[in-house]
Amino acid sequence: MTKVDKVKVKQDVLGVHGLMHTEPITINLRTGAEPYSMSTARRVSFPVMDKVM
Repeated sequence: MTKVDKVKVKQDVLGVHGLMHTEPITINLRTGAEPYSMSTARRVSFPVMDKVM
C-alpha cells in the first residue's frame, strides 16, 4: 500500500462546476483490512424485459 498525498485532477473532466472547496478528509482503515468488491445483476425494467431474455 502507498500513501496518497494529493490527487491530481484535470479541470475539463469536472465540467463547469469544478472541485468542491471543503476540508480535506482522512479515511482510516483497520489493521489487516483487505479490499474486496461485490457485484450483482442489474435490474431490467419490464418494458425491455423481452428484449434481453
